[in-house]
Amino acid sequence: MTFFPLTIPLTTGPGTIATAIAIGTNRPNGVNAAFSLSIVWLVIAFAVAVTIYHAYEKSSAMTRLFGEEGTSVVTRLSAFLLLCIGAQIMINGVVKVAQTIHNGGSR
Repeated sequence: MTFFPLTIPLTTGPGTIATAIAIGTNRPNGVNAAFSLSIVWLVIAFAVAVTIYHAYEKSSAMTRLFGEEGTSVVTRLSAFLLLCIGAQIMINGVVKVAQTIHNGGSR
């Protein structure tokens, strides 16, 4: 089995948890919305798990297919995806702080 960089954004651990928390702060309120969102999160989690398993299972074939240069491109794209997620988390935080300041410190 070969290591394949495409799985890095999916299996980073703390980064994944931080992203889930940041996305979770924007969830809708209400019991029905929370239940629906929970179902969607379970489906997404399953899809990610299947994608990670498939990427690890076929990593040797993907490395041969993409070659050294293609693997480098995938690594850079993965890093860019992590950068975009981090930027979105920062934007969400700044918007929340700005809203709090604009509303006079109340939520």
